[in-house]
Amino acid sequence: MKKISIPLTRLVPGLIIGPASWLGPYIVMNSLFLPSLIQKLDAPNKVSLVALFSTCGMIVAAISNMIAGAFSDKTKSKYGKRAPWIIGGSFIFMLSMIGASLASNISFLLITWMIGQAALNFIVAPMVAWIDFAPEDGKGVPLLLLMVV
Repeated sequence: MKKISIPLTRLVPGLIIGPASWLGPYIVMNSLFLPSLIQKLDAPNKVSLVALFSTCGMIVAAISNMIAGAFSDKTKSKYGKRAPWIIGGSFIFMLSMIGASLASNISFLLITWMIGQAALNFIVAPMVAWIDFAPEDGKGVPLLLLMVV
């Protein structure tokens, strides 16, 4: 099977816009959205709950990232290997954040938050795999850009 190669003039903008489109909302949800929701639901335990959510989120993210990467590597569709996972992850992430915003208790918030973490990694893992599409003579350029972003 022939290796697909995308010119850097097309790949680099995708590797900038792609991470920026998930990283911005991710930073906002972790630094503003989650603490605000926890404050509303259980203000006295806010600090310990933010720590709990962060710990659980990291565990779910680590596991789901590996699973998402494996699934996107094995996928064969008319839309490509990665696009269905990125689009599906985006949709589920959106639904989980809507669910989180409607949470009336900490347990429901934690469940929707973990679903969101998993969905986010179903966006991130396939997106990072785009680096494989760089031409052999330009492999270092996208890697350098991802480290900066």
